Amino acid sequence: MWSVCCGKKTKYGTSISKNVKKVALGSTIRVKNLTTGKEAEYTIVDTVEADPFKNWISQDCLVGSCLIGKSLGQIVEIKSANPYKLEILEIKFLTK
Repeated sequence: MWSVCCGKKTKYGTSISKNVKKVALGSTIRVKNLTTGKEAEYTIVDTVEADPFKNWISQDCLVGSCLIGKSLGQIVEIKSANPYKLEILEIKFLTK
C-alpha cells in the first residue's frame, strides 16, 4: 500500500495528496470504529479490483457505498445486522 505523504515519490513514481475533501473511487481512507475503538485503512476500488486481504474494498460493498462522497471527520453509520459507526480520520488519493 502507499506509505508516503504528499510530494514524495512512491515506488510507482507518483505522490499522494492528503488534501482530499471527499471519499471517492481510488481514495485510501483511515477510519475509526466507534464501537470497538479500532482503526483501519481501506482503499475504495472498482468491484473487479476488490481484495479484502489488501483492504481494497469495492465502491459497491456495504462499507464502500456508505463511505463514498463522505467528508473528513464525518461519522458514517453502517447499517448491517450489527450496525456500527465509522469516523473518517484521513482521506488520501493517489495523484499523477
